[in-house]
Amino acid sequence: MKILNLFLVLLLVLPISLAAEEMAQTKIMAYPPYQANTGLNQYYTVDFDEEGDATVAAKIEIQNFDKEGVSQLQFEIPGTNVRMINLVQEYFLYTEDCSNWQKVCNSMGCLDQCTSYYPRQIWPPQYESINYETDTLSNSVLYRMKLPHKINQSETSSIIVYYKTRSYTQKNLGIFDFNFETIKLNYDTNSVNVGVSVSGDLHLKGTSQNVNYLPEFERAAQDFSMGKVGEMANVVGYIGQGSYSRNANSLDPMESFSLTGSYAKSWLNLYRFRIFIGLLIAIGLIFGAYYALKKLEVFEQKNAKKCIWSGIASSLALIILWTLTSLFLNLINKYAAYNVQSMIFLMVLLLIGIISLFVMFGPIVYFGLKYGLKEAVIATISFLISLVIFGIIATIILVLLMPSNSGPIYRYAMETAKAVMA
Repeated sequence: MKILNLFLVLLLVLPISLAAEEMAQTKIMAYPPYQANTGLNQYYTVDFDEEGDATVAAKIEIQNFDKEGVSQLQFEIPGTNVRMINLVQEYFLYTEDCSNWQKVCNSMGCLDQCTSYYPRQIWPPQYESINYETDTLSNSVLYRMKLPHKINQSETSSIIVYYKTRSYTQKNLGIFDFNFETIKLNYDTNSVNVGVSVSGDLHLKGTSQNVNYLPEFERAAQDFSMGKVGEMANVVGYIGQGSYSRNANSLDPMESFSLTGSYAKSWLNLYRFRIFIGLLIAIGLIFGAYYALKKLEVFEQKNAKKCIWSGIASSLALIILWTLTSLFLNLINKYAAYNVQSMIFLMVLLLIGIISLFVMFGPIVYFGLKYGLKEAVIATISFLISLVIFGIIATIILVLLMPSNSGPIYRYAMETAKAVMA
C-alpha cells in the first residue's frame, strides 16, 4: 500500500517538476547566449528639446566572426516611457570577387584561373523594418526581435534604432540636467560614441555652437516609413555626431555608457553661477584697487586722480573700439566682394592695432614724462584693472546679445567669449 501511495505522489509531482524546469529554461533564455566572437560598435546622436524630451538615433553595428549566424537579437533601452519610432536593419548584399589568380597550363595553352574568392559588399546598403516584441522592466524596456536577414560569419550588419523618451532629464530652476544612458546588449562592445545636441535656440553647456543632425535623419525616417529609402544611407552616417560628444571603449556585455550635461533656454541662466562669480571678481577688483590706492595715499597726491581716470577712459575706449571693429568686419564679410575682403581685413586690423597701441601706452608715457615714474605706474595699474573689469562685462553682454546667424568675425568673438565662460 505504501508503495502504491508513493507511486501516486510521484505521478503528481513529476508534471509539476517538468513544468517548473521548462519555465526556468524559458526564463534563462531571456537573453541569447553570449558569443565571444561577435563584437559591436555603437553610435548615438541625441537631441534634447525645451520640454525635456530626448530624441535618439542609434546605430548598433554588429560584426559576426562566429560560425553560427546572428538571427535574433534583444536589448534593453534604459527608461520607462520609451516610444519606439523606427527599428530597421541595415544589411549588405554580397558578391564574390577573386582574391587569388593562378596560371594553369595544359596542352591547349595557359589560362589564368581563380583559386579563391572573398565576399565584397555591394553599395548602397539595404534597409528593412524589424518586427519586435517588448517587455517593460523596472528601469528599462526590453525589445526582442528576429532579424529579417541573418548575419552570417564574416558579415557586418547594423540595427538602426530611432526612439523618444523623457527618462533622461530633470528640470531645476529652468536648467535641464540630463543623464543619457546607452542601450544594453549581451555582447562585447568595442567602442561607443555619443553626440548630443539641443533643439532650436536652446544652449548646451560646454559648447560654443549647436549643430543638429537629427532633422535630416527624421526626414529620411519618414521617407523610409513610406517605402522610400532615399537618403537613408547617407544620413545614417551622421549618427554619432553632435555639438558635444564623448566616447568609450571595451564595454562588457550588458554594460552601458552614460553621458551627463546641462542645457537651458537662457545662456545667462545656464551659466548663472559663473557669471555671478565673474561679477564678484570684478567688484572685488574695484574695491581692492580702491583700498590699495587709498592705503598708499595715492588719492592725496596731486595728479593721482588724473592718472586713474586716464586709465579708466583708455580701457573703456579700447573695449568700445574692439567691439565696433568686430561689427564692422562682420558687415564687410556679409556685403563686400570676396576678392577684396582679405585686403580690407588686413588694412582695418593694422589700423586698429596702431590705434590700440596709442590708446594703451600714450597716456602712460605722457604722465611718465610730465609728472614722473610714480604717476606712470598709477596710470598703468588703473588701465589694467579697468580693462579686466570692462572685459568681463563686455564678454557677458556680447554673448547675451550675439545673434546665432552672424558672420564669422563676430561669431568668432562670441565663441571665444563662451569658451572663456565655459
